[in-house]
Amino acid sequence: MATSARRVAAKYTTRRVKTAGEVRFIKDRGGDKNEWGWGSPGPSEREILADFEFQPGKLKPLASTLRSALSALGFAQSAYTAFTKIKSATISPDGNLGGKGYIQKISDMRRQMMNVSEALSAFTDTLYDEIHAPHWNPAIEEQSPREREEVVNIMDDVDDIRENPEEWAEEEEAEMDGGAAGKQAFRRKTASARSDIVDRMVAKLDKWRLNSPFLDSGESGRYRYILFSKPAVLDGEIKVFGPKFIQVKYQTGIRDLPQRDSRVFSSERDALKFIEQAFVKFDADAALAVPARSRNAAARVAFRYLQRSAS
Repeated sequence: MATSARRVAAKYTTRRVKTAGEVRFIKDRGGDKNEWGWGSPGPSEREILADFEFQPGKLKPLASTLRSALSALGFAQSAYTAFTKIKSATISPDGNLGGKGYIQKISDMRRQMMNVSEALSAFTDTLYDEIHAPHWNPAIEEQSPREREEVVNIMDDVDDIRENPEEWAEEEEAEMDGGAAGKQAFRRKTASARSDIVDRMVAKLDKWRLNSPFLDSGESGRYRYILFSKPAVLDGEIKVFGPKFIQVKYQTGIRDLPQRDSRVFSSERDALKFIEQAFVKFDADAALAVPARSRNAAARVAFRYLQRSAS
């Protein structure tokens, strides 16, 4: 395969390329044996040799790894949710489970599942960012049409799972339990739950007067959305993927809040609490303290455009 002119030029004009990173304030939980899923914060930037050649053929195995890890994350989160709902006293007289050689405390098992979920979340976020990083662009341009199509198909699966890994896993489990009919029943149940959440949230937003010049709702694919606003202060959107995955995106001029932001909450209650504190009570500290899920919203649209325009 011929080396591109861009790489030849880069090789002789500079030796290293720095990839800038975001500034983040992260609690270092590294070294805590009870929270091994939270690794130490990584560096804020990378130094990549300009003459390093990213091979087009390596994108597919990276994408396949990401899809598999996201699937594992979904099933791990589903298992954790189901396991934590079981009261210890109803399944164990001594607070333990297992037999010879594999006896564990139930509390330790729950903590392990939490760590597994966090480790997989960080792993998949890192892989997703890597695949979308600009240093892979030359490799994408050199892919054959077949290679591009294969990677695009895998990344379509990735995006589908990544919207809500736990819901995706629960849908797959419903199909295992009841076949296609079980999967359809789960989808109807989830759609009904989304509608109920949207109706309640719209009522709250209307009560808080976050309804001018518009307050509207609708459906798009696997989520329902709400558009809300406040004159000269706020434009916002809520995407309800499920009861445990609610995204709030907004643009605002309110002081002490990020001008543009996107946050994912694990409950309707947390999403509404954030909105109330941020845009009704104007308490930025209280709003930003509401727990949100770690989820990097990488530029998937740019990746899709690059992949398909190169074909």
